[in-house]
Amino acid sequence: MTLSQHGVEFGVLVDGKPLVNHAVESQAGSSTVSAYIASKVGQTFQLSFKNKTDIPLSASVFMDGRDMRKTMLQPQHATSCRGVRTSTHSYKPFTFSALKLIDSDDTENASAIDYSKLGLIEVKVYRIKPNYRISDGIKGRDVADIDGIPEKSKKLGCHSVSLGPNLFGTIATRYKIQRLDPADKPFATFRLQYQSEEMLKAQGIIDPSAQDRSKRKRSQADSAESSNADRASKRQAFSSVKSTVKPERPGSPIRVPASSEGNYIDLTQIKMERPRSPIRVPDLVNGSIIDLTDAEDDVKPPRSPIRVAGALQKQVIDLTDD
Repeated sequence: MTLSQHGVEFGVLVDGKPLVNHAVESQAGSSTVSAYIASKVGQTFQLSFKNKTDIPLSASVFMDGRDMRKTMLQPQHATSCRGVRTSTHSYKPFTFSALKLIDSDDTENASAIDYSKLGLIEVKVYRIKPNYRISDGIKGRDVADIDGIPEKSKKLGCHSVSLGPNLFGTIATRYKIQRLDPADKPFATFRLQYQSEEMLKAQGIIDPSAQDRSKRKRSQADSAESSNADRASKRQAFSSVKSTVKPERPGSPIRVPASSEGNYIDLTQIKMERPRSPIRVPDLVNGSIIDLTDAEDDVKPPRSPIRVAGALQKQVIDLTDD
């Protein structure tokens, strides 16, 4: 999520994803937008900008009351700040850190900073003249470390921004500019107060129930996406197995070695049939058995003679051969 004012968008990114802004406020007629973000100790973050206007702009970045850097915002262009520049090709990354508390009487080790601005990222955007030009090189900026704050400052549990080890990055360009807006009246101002999630919940800035619902929705969405991916993977695996199974060629010969070397007997055409039992019928003459199983011709039982009564005598007339 980003904050927007006068055509300028601003946000804080962690691992390339914007942090959620809570309790966003923008008063009518004011150029200032404010919000809260949840910070975690050890997180490295960067600032993202997008200038949607047709005029060149300059952004001055302050963290915990310290002047961190300035960056050019070209018209219709997006840019980011990863840390404090130490040279043309190196920088120290922004990192959220825990505040170190010291004894209230230990003024020697107390940091010389404005305690009221601890836990605040402030960006002031100014309009500049279009005749800006490239300047020579980039000098490293000295940023005061927050060594410790007195316990009486009532900043218990707050975080601060520290700088990580020196890293190599993209080559930076330095510009010489002229502002059109006074220093105390910027074109747009963004104020982000950062604290731990627990502190924001305790102050009622983050609604725990709303956040839990949001987490459940994200979890359900992730589960649905995972389930869909599993089904797609199973379909793909089934399709792959199906395509690799080759149907057996019908009528493939079954070969077994014959007695002579190198010869095979094809058994595929041999039908193994159980021999039929002989059909035995009693002979009417002498009681012998007649085997009909090997008869080549069909054996038909003789047709019974048709007997009719004669008109003159009781004779039997056989009509079977007529």
